[in-house]
Amino acid sequence: MEAIISTQTHQNLPPPIPYCQPAPKKIKLRSIPVISDSKINKKKVSEDEYWNKYYELSDVNYEWNNGVLEEKPMADFESFQMYLWFINLLIEYLKTYSQGVLVGLEIGFKMALKGRSTIRKPDIALIHVDNPVQMGPHETSYSGCFDMCFEFLSDSNKQAIERDTVVKKLEYEQAGIKEYFILDRKALETVFFRLGKNGKYHKIRASKNQIIKSKVLPNFQFRLDDLYKRTSDKELLEDPIYKHYFKTDLKQKIDIEKKRADQADKRAEKEKQRAENANIKAKIAINELATLRKELEILKQKDAM
Repeated sequence: MEAIISTQTHQNLPPPIPYCQPAPKKIKLRSIPVISDSKINKKKVSEDEYWNKYYELSDVNYEWNNGVLEEKPMADFESFQMYLWFINLLIEYLKTYSQGVLVGLEIGFKMALKGRSTIRKPDIALIHVDNPVQMGPHETSYSGCFDMCFEFLSDSNKQAIERDTVVKKLEYEQAGIKEYFILDRKALETVFFRLGKNGKYHKIRASKNQIIKSKVLPNFQFRLDDLYKRTSDKELLEDPIYKHYFKTDLKQKIDIEKKRADQADKRAEKEKQRAENANIKAKIAINELATLRKELEILKQKDAM
């Protein structure tokens, strides 16, 4: 997915010192395939040249694959809508549980893999609060290893889809990224991976209710159907799957306003009851007065006799 939000200028900064390192030798690494596609820019450039010339191009969004430029595909509208829905979910979660920060579309990071290096720009990435490498406010590239990466697929380029589903999966696995989510608006390639103790990715299985749960963000969960339908905020607010983290500040305001409204209703009910009681007392007093008048009239008649 092509970047939508621009970042600050990289301006001849030296390449970052990678925190992502190759997996331990005891873990057997699978070879990463090379995708052959004439549509993907295959121009060879050095890493220094990439950082200084291509990393922040405004018209083309490039990644760097061991000396080769790879152009990221253009996003389609529906994929972007899914991106907006999902990132809103993540933002709301991190407001409630301060467990990390999100990194935007154009910020890249370097992975030093076995015998090769790559620089990737995930559509979304997460840096956990416990990660030893955090980003400074003015940094335009990340010198650490992300804890989670998210890619949103589009149909603009089949080879680019293969790059996300095969090549990046193996790269992120070897770099030790704990969870990798691939989201496809057509639900054909949607898959969620978690790094196992053996250093390999395993699929995160949905529950019986089609709920996907993260371990990097322990309280983060979502329903697959909601991902594709992009369920409204109003519905999510009342859904038990989301209500523990989604817009909790809004829920508090709603609860406070509801409490105030309930109290106002109770006060109004009491005033109404008081008015009704006063009205009843007034009717009783009128009836009593009418009775006294009748009795007085009877006495007058007796006296006249």
